[in-house]
Amino acid sequence: MTGVALARDAGIGVAQAPMSAKPSPITCHTASSGALIVYSRLMRMTRPLSRRSASGRWRSCTARFLAGEWPFVRRAGNLWLMTTAAETSAPFGRELRTWRSVRGMSQLDLAIAVGSTSRHISFLETGRSRPSAGMVDRLADQLDVPVRDRNRIFEAAGLRGPYSAAPLNDPHMEPFRRALRRLLDSHMPYPGFAYDRSWDLVMANSAAEALFAGEETNVVRLLFAGAWRDMIENWSTVAWAVLDRLRFESVQEPDDETLRVLVRLGSEVLGNEPRPGQVGSDLAMCPLFVVGDQRIPTVSVLARFGTPRHVATDDIRVELVYPEDEVGHAFFASVAAGPSDARAVLRHLT
Repeated sequence: MTGVALARDAGIGVAQAPMSAKPSPITCHTASSGALIVYSRLMRMTRPLSRRSASGRWRSCTARFLAGEWPFVRRAGNLWLMTTAAETSAPFGRELRTWRSVRGMSQLDLAIAVGSTSRHISFLETGRSRPSAGMVDRLADQLDVPVRDRNRIFEAAGLRGPYSAAPLNDPHMEPFRRALRRLLDSHMPYPGFAYDRSWDLVMANSAAEALFAGEETNVVRLLFAGAWRDMIENWSTVAWAVLDRLRFESVQEPDDETLRVLVRLGSEVLGNEPRPGQVGSDLAMCPLFVVGDQRIPTVSVLARFGTPRHVATDDIRVELVYPEDEVGHAFFASVAAGPSDARAVLRHLT
């Protein structure tokens, strides 16, 4: 695949192809291996930034670039400068390129999704164009950027972040806390709890507090190394399903160190545990609790705040546990009517 570009006095040449570390002339854009042709003034260059004096002659010349680099040829006075998009792009361009890479979208795919052109997306990534607030919002939607990261993208574009960063315990978040508490309390006598992006417990009703028993407030740690390991009959299936989910979330959130730590914990715990065949089924995340001689199969419903405008609410996930049969209903009802102290309830469970 060969392309041609003109790097004349007022022009800019763009290139993409593998590049060697040896000094070489200039080239142009290609999506495949091999060199392209650029018509430019005769010049010498070294990598990654070169200066060359311009002669009066025009001639064609070729070069090779590192995979993924987008070199640019530009004129500064009587000098020709060569650099790459990674070195010249504005903060917004770096953010956009990072999220596009994480989501596995090409510039063309993203352009079609937001109703733009691949040329405009390229200009945004290199800093040659500045996005409007509406464009930033559309790009963030199509790239499924979490709300907590969107403010940073807006700020990188020189715009004010539209999402509130107030924590859940902020006085202004009281309506959300109240709604969450009502939802969980209305789910009694069955367990209901809310946790954040790090899987840390945020709020729970009394039935869920009995399951947590106050010994651990991180759902993942409770499952992998806490009391739930001995209380769940299908622990291996549930644990593998949770680890798969953690790995997916870690890929989607490449900067989240907490998720990486939880992935490492799960991988270590399950290192010698055979992977069950039904991990990918819808029932994989449904714990079967064992209490004495009783088996309590359950199903869970996951809920989130819709169209969140707050970072804190976007991070929250609500899990509502339901028993599958009347035996489970009677069991949870008896627990709800029993001791309120979480540790006493745990002794009753185990």
